[in-house]
Amino acid sequence: MIKKLINPKTDNYFRFKSIVLSNEMPWYYEENTLSYKTNENDPPLLSHTFLRRPDKTKRYPVSLSNLVEDFEKVVEDIIDVNHIDIHCIYRLNANMTQPLVNAKTSPPHVDHRDGFEHKNMIIYLTDAGGDTIVGEHRHSPQEDDIIVFGGEKHFHYFPLETRRVVLVMTYA
Repeated sequence: MIKKLINPKTDNYFRFKSIVLSNEMPWYYEENTLSYKTNENDPPLLSHTFLRRPDKTKRYPVSLSNLVEDFEKVVEDIIDVNHIDIHCIYRLNANMTQPLVNAKTSPPHVDHRDGFEHKNMIIYLTDAGGDTIVGEHRHSPQEDDIIVFGGEKHFHYFPLETRRVVLVMTYA
């Protein structure tokens, strides 16, 4: 089930958003949406990993960006306003997808396949569309929307006209 949260739109948020959407933001090409192979069409994206998810080789998150603390401030503001109980952040990531000719959606997936029970938070930084589907629930995003959902299988539609930039967090 998808729950929409209040975005407090603090100075921390707008400062961080301007960094992520700027020409100075380092983006890294990922050949596939998922870190593991599937039989489904799995298109590329641009990504910036702030906090890498734990896996079988490292059972703890690893900071990969000097911007991780800025992202954490944004998350703390969201937690305070929405009264969310978060014990541990597993992953912080920015994802950018472009309109694609040969793909309509990302492959359905779970963000942590290695047994980490988790929840997801998505913050939409652009107004590009790209609905998020979780089970039978659909969220048609607007710029600055924030949603949370359990760690179940989900996917998104690719934008039709402009880049779709989201912040992704997984947590317990």
